[in-house]
Amino acid sequence: MAVLALAMTLALALSACSQTPSSDAPVTLPAPIFVGTQSPPTDLDTGAISIARAAEATAEATAEATAGAPAGAPRTQSASSTPAAPDAGSGQLVWHRAQSGIETLLAQRTVNTKTEVVLLARVNPQNATVHVVYSPDAPKSARDWQEETKADLVINGGFFDDKNRVTGLLIASGQHFGTSYVGFGGMFSWRASGRRRGPALQWLRDQPSRADPSITQAVQGFPMLVVGGARISSISDNGQANRRSFVALDGEGRLIFGVTQLAQWTLNDLADFLDQASDLNIVSALNLDGGASSGLWLSGAQADISMNSFEPVPAVITLQMRS
Repeated sequence: MAVLALAMTLALALSACSQTPSSDAPVTLPAPIFVGTQSPPTDLDTGAISIARAAEATAEATAEATAGAPAGAPRTQSASSTPAAPDAGSGQLVWHRAQSGIETLLAQRTVNTKTEVVLLARVNPQNATVHVVYSPDAPKSARDWQEETKADLVINGGFFDDKNRVTGLLIASGQHFGTSYVGFGGMFSWRASGRRRGPALQWLRDQPSRADPSITQAVQGFPMLVVGGARISSISDNGQANRRSFVALDGEGRLIFGVTQLAQWTLNDLADFLDQASDLNIVSALNLDGGASSGLWLSGAQADISMNSFEPVPAVITLQMRS
């Protein structure tokens, strides 16, 4: 199944800047392009899959993700490193640490009456190295990217067009591709050395992208979901639910990657989850590509809880734990 192009027109005015995060909507993008003989999907969400494929994808993900899920109350904190079935309910989130040092969490959570299965991976960035890999001529699934790069974690990157070209700015090992979004969206970046070594998330509306040779890796996406510890108050999503992926930083400076499996949440639902899960302590969060592009693959035993993308993607964020 060919990748649906990101391209869509969203003529939404940006709200006036204020200290309280408001809207983060793109001003204009190219007209929609649909690949092959596919009809334009009724789901206008970026990276969306067709209605028929969405139903198929949801059924597959549901069968895989909920098999053996506990029916009782949430479990208490465990030191186990064994991948677990989704934690049910809305109690304390239960993290599991692998030998690599990556903490993972697979949980069922209900937001606005809609239940999702969320896979999160959390790391101390001081113990990790991040790279962005981009190959528009040879896109791969998240699992295949992990197999090729041998990274401890791989997650899909931002949006791309029907020729697999990124629609925003991407920096891969110092090489720049595409052009930065202006006035909307956000950027996840990584500095490999220096006083500011590690990850950063910036809201391009208030902090436009500027040339910075210390940034060696970067991916842009939209919308921002959380800024300064507060949920963006106005996110346009047309009420459409789909699979989601995101990158976030918490109050302790830890890096969090996440995907949803069942295509049940809108962007506003995802933002509400990140805002309401106080034990996550999210300070900033950026939406990455969604729908069939969403995938997070972990190495080793953690592959058992990984979620592959349904379609190949040209760009991924990879993370390698430092020995």
